[in-house]
Amino acid sequence: MLCLAVASCDNIADPDMAQRDSVAHAVVDAAREGDIQELIGLSANDMEAREDAAEILASQAESLKGDVTVTWSVRQSPDHQEAAVTDDDGDTISFRLSWLQAKWYLILGKAGPPKSPAASKVPS
Repeated sequence: MLCLAVASCDNIADPDMAQRDSVAHAVVDAAREGDIQELIGLSANDMEAREDAAEILASQAESLKGDVTVTWSVRQSPDHQEAAVTDDDGDTISFRLSWLQAKWYLILGKAGPPKSPAASKVPS
């Protein structure tokens, strides 16, 4: 029975590629509209300087015209992917998505400081 539970957990943890594509298009739409708060809402919470990174992405997205095509490249694993978004004129922007806690998140900014092992312990 334990094996079944572990196997089903693995299946739940597999990255949802349809959700990945949907999140990527939401990122592109928000960036094109200059919606910094939406970009931050789509991003992983543990990143620093997200607002600055969102402004840079929105600024880059201003160059995109018309329809866009998204192509993917895998970074360290299928859970970490880079989107290259290209418009009809060949202008391209890129951003990263990571599969965390059964959801795709935009990676904005830089990783925060590592959490201390003591900080994760529940006080007694």
